[in-house]
Amino acid sequence: MSKSNSDLVVENLAGFDRLDYEFVAGGYAEDGILHFVQRAPIHGRSDILAFFVRQFEPIKNTRIEIKNVIEAGNLVMVERIDHYDYQGIPISCPVANAVELENGEITAWREYYDQQFAVKQVQKGLAALEE
Repeated sequence: MSKSNSDLVVENLAGFDRLDYEFVAGGYAEDGILHFVQRAPIHGRSDILAFFVRQFEPIKNTRIEIKNVIEAGNLVMVERIDHYDYQGIPISCPVANAVELENGEITAWREYYDQQFAVKQVQKGLAALEE
């Protein structure tokens, strides 16, 4: 029995909890797109993997808390809270994403979150460390 699109997306997110970026990028189609909407999109599985390794290197102790998953055909939408340590500072950031899949592979992943919300948590954590 094949997995549903929502199962594939939830499994992909679980890869972040393991910090297994090869697994996460492996869920994308060869020409898949990752788009954090406040940045330029990243095209292609190999560039997506390189981005994850580079961008998330300072992140530890990740826990993705899934609130809701909605599947409609080839579209999966997830509401979640990402919990992680960024350079030793605990962060919790609400996130929503829309994922398009074809033949069991992610063709497009669009991520929506308030980047300033996370930045303010880091700034607050750094200030507390200086006290």
